Amino acid sequence: MPLDQNLAQMEKAQLVRRLPDAELAYLFKHALTQETAYESLLLKTRREIHLRVAHSIEQLYPDQLDEYAALLAHHFEEASEAHKALPYLLRAANWAQRAAAHREVTALLARAIAIAEQRGQRELAAELHALLGKAFTSLTLWASARPELELALAELAPERVELRAEVLAELAIVNHWLLDVPSTRRYGNQALALAEQLDRNDLAAGALSALALADSSDGLLRASRMNYERAFASDVGSRSPAVVAGKEASGVMLYWLGHFEQAIERNREAARLAQELNDSATYMRALGNLGLALMGSGHYAEALRTFGEVKQFGRKQGIETWTARAIAMESGCHLE
Repeated sequence: MPLDQNLAQMEKAQLVRRLPDAELAYLFKHALTQETAYESLLLKTRREIHLRVAHSIEQLYPDQLDEYAALLAHHFEEASEAHKALPYLLRAANWAQRAAAHREVTALLARAIAIAEQRGQRELAAELHALLGKAFTSLTLWASARPELELALAELAPERVELRAEVLAELAIVNHWLLDVPSTRRYGNQALALAEQLDRNDLAAGALSALALADSSDGLLRASRMNYERAFASDVGSRSPAVVAGKEASGVMLYWLGHFEQAIERNREAARLAQELNDSATYMRALGNLGLALMGSGHYAEALRTFGEVKQFGRKQGIETWTARAIAMESGCHLE
């Protein structure tokens, strides 16, 4: 029986329904019906169908493969074509990162790591562990980020000095949020040593920013400010994530020191750069800091609007930690 007649019969039996405004697309009306139909197929047949679907998508949408990367990865995985699924998982993770969909990034990277490790691609797996650690950091899941970054550091080849410096700086920042100041200093100093070995001002600036965090944690605000200024002076115009995070942290430190106008300027810059990098956590913290500085300088209405932006963004992205921080800051504004 031709396909269109089969589909018409199934639609009449209320097993499927045709989607409106689509070329030729149907959905099962009930999930159980779909599951039963899928499970009735032989494993070999399932794999063949998934493979045909994947190849069809590649042929039909050659200019939209980033958008379809997650779907393509799924079909290639189900077709037991892991070597084809892996690059699409990486493309999908990059696409999700550009949209600041950090939870989706973590799920995609976890699948990519599993495939890379199964295929014995240790160096790639190490890079992916580093990316997964950064994604967890964006979600404020620091306890999950630390082991991923530590594993990346352990598995990276010694000659990957640049990436090791980046991972060390990220580890320093993660340990700061886990209130482990000695580890922040240790990793920050290691990152700085590698940056100087490479003669890389951008990496050195990231390491100095991490060390400045350790100083501020110990209450050494003036020493912290000096490290920040050294970092930014040595790396003018850098958009590296560690430096942008440093600009945000220095913004709140300027507020603590009572330099409100400087704090406003620094936090506006940090929020803009973080938004360009799709760094949701730093963006939210910078906006929260900006609200504090505006409040300190008497601009209460603008401060309240800024806190509202943080809350709206945090709820949309599911980042509860910095949303709660903004609520606490906003309550202080009302009290003032």
